[in-house]
Amino acid sequence: MEMPTLATLRHRIALIFTALLLAPALSLAQAPGASLSIPRTDLYAGFTVNVPDYKTVAGNIHALQGYELAFTLHLGDRFGLTASGAELFGSGADQFQLTAGPRFNILTGRFRPYATAQLGVSNQDSDTLHPGELSAAFSRRNAITYRAGGGADYQLTRRVYWRVGQWTAQPVPWARHASSLFQNFSTGFGYQF
Repeated sequence: MEMPTLATLRHRIALIFTALLLAPALSLAQAPGASLSIPRTDLYAGFTVNVPDYKTVAGNIHALQGYELAFTLHLGDRFGLTASGAELFGSGADQFQLTAGPRFNILTGRFRPYATAQLGVSNQDSDTLHPGELSAAFSRRNAITYRAGGGADYQLTRRVYWRVGQWTAQPVPWARHASSLFQNFSTGFGYQF
């Protein structure tokens, strides 16, 4: 087998280099666009359930139920900023939280799974949460909290979508010795404008 000449090697290298440069450009040029244009803002309202990772003094899991409102400003088809507020109730417990942070749409069509991470504050008043810490657990005001998780929206009409489901993990209150991890599950409807 004979050795290729220097001109042949240069030619092959130029072809490989050109193919490597053109491949991403061609794939981006042929990528399908979003099947649905996402409006710039939306307002969401839904039902939420928070399930803690501990049991109450009575030995039962103490789920809180309530509502969540969220406003999202979309900065593109994939990225947005969300501000969220929720109030939850249970026997002997009342909690509200205000969080804000980025949202990333994984897909941009009619079905839109997404990921989110938010930082904010939480207020928890309780007489049954945080076993062994009852005297300190009655009121845990303005504690720092965060939420991290994701969900999926399904576009029903041009303006209305259904949040098929959302899951987030949220320590409440965060950075306290008696903090606990809540698993948040929610569903509801949103309106885009």
